[in-house]
Amino acid sequence: MTSFKDRKPVDIATSAADELRRLARYADRSQEQLASEMGISRQAMNTKLNGGPLDLTEFVAIALSLGRNPSEVLQKAEQLALADA
Repeated sequence: MTSFKDRKPVDIATSAADELRRLARYADRSQEQLASEMGISRQAMNTKLNGGPLDLTEFVAIALSLGRNPSEVLQKAEQLALADA
């Protein structure tokens, strides 16, 4: 069985971005809407949600704008990263 310590940080970060994308689709929110709320371009949001750099402040802002607890989003991402191992 794979443990949390066996996962690479990039696996969890990628899973976190994937989870934010999934939540945005579920909330019927476009990348353009999220980008506008954060004051960035749609292209920048697309990059952040598709493997580009996404810092913690941005992660928290996106999760909160989707009405989600950032800790719970990250926990789900960790579970998904472990499941993919």
